[in-house]
Amino acid sequence: MSNTIADNWGKVGASSGGLVYTCTMKWNQPADDNNHDEICSPYFNWKVDSDFTIFVNYNVVDTSTSATVDLHIYGSMNGYNKVDMVTATTISNADFDGKMYKYLYDTSTNGIAPLMYVALDPSADLGAVDIKVAVYPNIRRAD
Repeated sequence: MSNTIADNWGKVGASSGGLVYTCTMKWNQPADDNNHDEICSPYFNWKVDSDFTIFVNYNVVDTSTSATVDLHIYGSMNGYNKVDMVTATTISNADFDGKMYKYLYDTSTNGIAPLMYVALDPSADLGAVDIKVAVYPNIRRAD
């Protein structure tokens, strides 16, 4: 077995209002397969109409690895072909191990596609870990 998605995007209420969407990305099950291919989330199951914040490793797993991880946000028109909307950032192993990372996706700069999803691409084996990813739509409210 290799990298898998444990579930679809789930909804969790946020204390600040709105919803947070979460999914779990599972690497290297079993631990000895040395697979470090990119793993992609399911397509977002909500309409992207505002900036959003992505939280990577929100369960604060210590991967004990020297790998860096590229965070991508992809878009698609048809579900088959994809475009890299932005290579958001490279998370160094020092920032990834035992810490949570966040990235603000700016829709006015990077655009919106009909189908969007996030991907994590490690440079080396992460071991058998489950990395939780959350997306929080930053809906602006009129005051």
